[in-house]
Amino acid sequence: MPAELGKFTALETLILSDNQLTSVPADLGRLSALTSFDLADNKLTSWPKELGNLKALTSLRLNRNSDLAPLPEEVEQLSTTHGRAVQ
Repeated sequence: MPAELGKFTALETLILSDNQLTSVPADLGRLSALTSFDLADNKLTSWPKELGNLKALTSLRLNRNSDLAPLPEEVEQLSTTHGRAVQ
């Protein structure tokens, strides 16, 4: 996945599900308008702490990433993740 996606700061929805992704670029943490992020059905193993900057995020789908490590504290503090709203 190109890190240049981080330049689209007005992007509100990003659907990258079912792409066999193993990582997410830290530059995506610059997507300040992002409200919906779908990364389900990939092969993610880690999550950059920079994605904790996605303060507008209201929907985060991470289900079916069986090897995903626990989310960094910066991401856990997002309102989306409180109460395990992350799917």
